[in-house]
Amino acid sequence: MPANTLNWNTTYNARLTFFKRTALNTNAYPHVAGIAGYYKQTHFPVVTPTALPAAGRIEFSASSFLFSEGAGIVPILITRSGTSGSVTVDFTTTDGTAHSGIDYTGLVGTVTFVDGQSTATGLVAIVDNSLLNSNKTLNVHLSNVTGGAVIGTRSDAVVTIKENENIALAPFNSARS
Repeated sequence: MPANTLNWNTTYNARLTFFKRTALNTNAYPHVAGIAGYYKQTHFPVVTPTALPAAGRIEFSASSFLFSEGAGIVPILITRSGTSGSVTVDFTTTDGTAHSGIDYTGLVGTVTFVDGQSTATGLVAIVDNSLLNSNKTLNVHLSNVTGGAVIGTRSDAVVTIKENENIALAPFNSARS
């Protein structure tokens, strides 16, 4: 099938054939090629996706982000595949192992893409709490897109807050008196 010949939002009947060669020259005639084996054929539907609207698909640029606890306000990159028209999307945070108000400042906000814009950021304020603990996570979510765009597959992402406090160990002396 030539490239770029499938239509959007169409179901095609596909066929996949598996061949297994088990032996060569099985016809008992010397110097005459022969192949023995079997095959299995499977039929299945292939559905092409719906064409993306001109306004595009909105999603996070990655499924996970990593920031130091001392980073302050950090950008979470949101991408847009199309650039036609103005589009908005809601950006929310929820607790993972990090707790809003202790490890970060939770928020609910709206991110706006103007006509022609392909990237935007949602902001999260990370709190440097000066407590020694392990790395923490929070979740970010995209929803309620407007302007004719659709939400992509990466509508959720995990933000890891990397601990920045260190343990100071006193030297250990094993000498006995």
